[in-house]
Amino acid sequence: MKSFDFQLTPAHLKPISECCRAPCAIYIYTPPPHKAKPAGGPKPKLVLMKPTDSRRCVFEHAATLRSGGEAPLTLASHPGFAVVDSWSPDRQVAEWTYVELAIDSSSAAVRFRSKGKFLVRPDGKVLDVAMWHFVEGNNLVAIIHTARDDKKTFAGGGGRDFSINSDGTISPTKASRLVLGLEFVPWQVAKRPNASLQRRASHALLASGKGVQSCDECEA
Repeated sequence: MKSFDFQLTPAHLKPISECCRAPCAIYIYTPPPHKAKPAGGPKPKLVLMKPTDSRRCVFEHAATLRSGGEAPLTLASHPGFAVVDSWSPDRQVAEWTYVELAIDSSSAAVRFRSKGKFLVRPDGKVLDVAMWHFVEGNNLVAIIHTARDDKKTFAGGGGRDFSINSDGTISPTKASRLVLGLEFVPWQVAKRPNASLQRRASHALLASGKGVQSCDECEA
């Protein structure tokens, strides 16, 4: 492959009227609603993962759920975030009505209560491992039989049986080696300054005698 040594000079830079004879047009693509990106960026799905993964969910109100009480699925592991519905209204497939679950602001947290081995919402939908596939990365949904057939909605022995662990995580009973977690870390969390690193850097500068500038983020 030949290489070329090209240097841009002022002679190459000409007004549009001289080089193109017409102004250039810039087109801005606006996607249709069904392809538009969600406000604030994509929401990570609620998925299955290993309990050693840093993206695992530790639930703020796990003790309440264990005792049979109703509580929002807010996260102690990721403050300010919670399990939410991915979309509205619910969707339907065959005889089932369902919604996929994701992670977003705790202000939109969905609420569940434990009913035996099931986790149930006020609208009757139960937490469910999609297609009952107990593999890392598979997503979670809330589902109910469209005709409100409780025998089908509360079918045990599969992907709707859950255990609330003592460390605040939640596992499918049939796959205790896995827990619920975030598909990926939300950009709002990823961009946050690492307070621990900031403190260490500040202490190092102070120890060196060079001092350190104060700012709101560093003092938070």
